[in-house]
Amino acid sequence: HDWANPLRGTVPDAEKHQGRPALERRPEPSPCIETDGVTNHLHVLTNTNHYDNITLEIKTMPRIARQKSSTGYYHIMLRGNNKQQIFFEDEDYQQFFYALKKHKESCGYTNYAWCLMPNHIHLVHRERTIPVGQSIQKILLTFISWYNRKYDRVGHLFQDRFRSEPIETSEYLLKAVRYVHMNPVKAALCKNPGDYPYSSYSYYFHSRKYSDGDIILNLMRKDEFEKFHFEKNEDHFLDIDESDRKKFSDADFAAVVSRNSSCQHTYDIRFLPEEERFQLIRILMKSGADIPQISRMTRMTVNEIKRAIGE
Repeated sequence: HDWANPLRGTVPDAEKHQGRPALERRPEPSPCIETDGVTNHLHVLTNTNHYDNITLEIKTMPRIARQKSSTGYYHIMLRGNNKQQIFFEDEDYQQFFYALKKHKESCGYTNYAWCLMPNHIHLVHRERTIPVGQSIQKILLTFISWYNRKYDRVGHLFQDRFRSEPIETSEYLLKAVRYVHMNPVKAALCKNPGDYPYSSYSYYFHSRKYSDGDIILNLMRKDEFEKFHFEKNEDHFLDIDESDRKKFSDADFAAVVSRNSSCQHTYDIRFLPEEERFQLIRILMKSGADIPQISRMTRMTVNEIKRAIGE
């Protein structure tokens, strides 16, 4: 492949020898300030029944600093809290796309690839005027506010803060884009990345307005880009644990409900006639679901579920 640098950045000597150009270096955004501890004053009751004032300094574990990209390019992953499913229907996916578009101009970012999986999200993102953390925060605030209203829920939707890894070369950028696009194939959700409706793969071939992909297509032609996705590789990027894929996921749960009932949503189970509801719960248990997952996905109480399975 021709790894010509589309951003006309300077290439360090070490990378010249490797034949891989660096992406354009850029000034770092203003860093965020994080605290590393807190001092609490406690009253301690001694054996003599006198209160002694002492100062206890509690050192909290500082967050591991996010590894900064000198180019502003990152591979980002967000996952559902407690590994739970995020997207249940097409409207949910479309609303996240809306959030991505809404803040693009004000934050000045570009997303070169994205893939929305049922319980996690991948982005290949470039920060510009606004630090990546602030941009992602705005995107999630828009999406979660809508999501909580729709599903009448509270609490965390995503697990912890998002994870990221820096992208420093054009070669690594292309591999990150490939990894993101091939995620649904890897998860056996489709055989071809073009068949998955919630990724940017098809935009590179069917959307005339997809200007965000220009830099990628400056690195290789469309036919090369397509072949590149199917080349054997040993790419390793941020992802959910492989062991998680083997467990009975929320996506598996929803699939079982869809195959065995007329429910549009998993939480519609509680409105089924009692005999049909109890039978479906027993099918879910045999398929690999446990009581906490059934309760979370259906909004039924633990006692209701136990009654259905005869406990």
